[in-house]
Amino acid sequence: MDWRLLLFFSLTGGILASKPLLKPPNSSIDKFENESIVISCYTSADTEETVTWTAPNKSIIPNVGRIHYEKMGKTSILLFDHIQYNDRGQYTCTSETKETAFVKLNVIKTSQFINTPKEHRVKEYQSTLIRCEVDVDPKPQMSWKKDGNFVDVSGTKYVMESKGLKILNATRNDTGVYTCRAIQGSSDSSYIQSIDISLKVQHKPEWKTQTTDPVVMYGYIGGETNLTCEAVAQPEADYTWNKQGKDVKHWKYNYTEIMEGDRSVLKLYIHSDVVFGIYNCQARNKFGTISKAIELKEGEKPGPPTGVRVVKTEVHTAELKIASDVVDLVGYRVQFVVTLPGQEVTWEQPEYQDLPKTEDNHYTIIDLLENTSYTVRVAARGPAGLSDYTESTYTLRTLKVGDMTTSRTSVCTVYWLVVLLAPLVLLTSVH
Repeated sequence: MDWRLLLFFSLTGGILASKPLLKPPNSSIDKFENESIVISCYTSADTEETVTWTAPNKSIIPNVGRIHYEKMGKTSILLFDHIQYNDRGQYTCTSETKETAFVKLNVIKTSQFINTPKEHRVKEYQSTLIRCEVDVDPKPQMSWKKDGNFVDVSGTKYVMESKGLKILNATRNDTGVYTCRAIQGSSDSSYIQSIDISLKVQHKPEWKTQTTDPVVMYGYIGGETNLTCEAVAQPEADYTWNKQGKDVKHWKYNYTEIMEGDRSVLKLYIHSDVVFGIYNCQARNKFGTISKAIELKEGEKPGPPTGVRVVKTEVHTAELKIASDVVDLVGYRVQFVVTLPGQEVTWEQPEYQDLPKTEDNHYTIIDLLENTSYTVRVAARGPAGLSDYTESTYTLRTLKVGDMTTSRTSVCTVYWLVVLLAPLVLLTSVH
């Protein structure tokens, strides 16, 4: 036997050395925080050979834990679950013959937004910086969206700066939701982190609809009417109502002020002619005040509808034909309640829908329940308000989904029967 071969066997115990192989074969791998990865280590030896994994601090990696190895035949796999920044470094796979393979894990910190408020305000016609900063190195690529569309930073309106997005001469059109995006890239993947920032451009109140001053409204004694002020403002406007310089809070007659979003509705109960007159509505925020005059005049109470007929019903709608002799008709209010067998109909808490005047006198109430009986009554609306409701009530029942299909099928069947039988009838008449 050759002396060199004898020396090898005496030193290695007869085991031929086999260098471990890694999969993926990269000597360096880039991963983001919280990602996961599996690295395999195996040898080309014919016999199964045990390999061990060591961490960057030279400690042996166990077979349990967030970072652990698992044995799969000749392969030992190293698993990283939710990689942390401190996991970075060189990992070593060592065979029984002390052959080694190395892989360097580079952990990229993901973007963390700092100094980035989720709401931003600016006064109209001033320039502002929407702050968006990230605590990560190297700095990621930044981009911006507004209401889902990319912001063009190549023009004169928006300027990309290191600490955020600068908006020049902000107007109300700049109001919206801005998305700041931080884009990081590695050798084999990318990571996008984003945050939404709401921008509100502040300005003094403006009336939503421009009208003549004063606005003329009508009402009648014994009825009620609504006076409405609606202003666009940021921040939202506070409303006050007065008549002849006296705040409504000091009135002796009944009223209700209702806030509906950005508008104020003053509901007046007209018990006598003292309620008529000129009212003043003010809308105010810290940037300014505007006012509007509304003159409430005495008008004529309209008469109730002269006729109501249920034309047809469907699954969630009902069509009515309504007649009225009111000359200056505005529309109708349709009240309806669910009718249950054996129960008396009450009008204490009815549902209602206000329907504007139509040319053909046909009106559709919507959002009804399927396969449900209703009792209906109707009032006419004129410039001065609502009439009394019809003394008569009207009943209807919505369809089931199957009823609607059957009804349409029946119509189609009748149509085709007429088409097919018409020639036979014609022939019979000729003969």
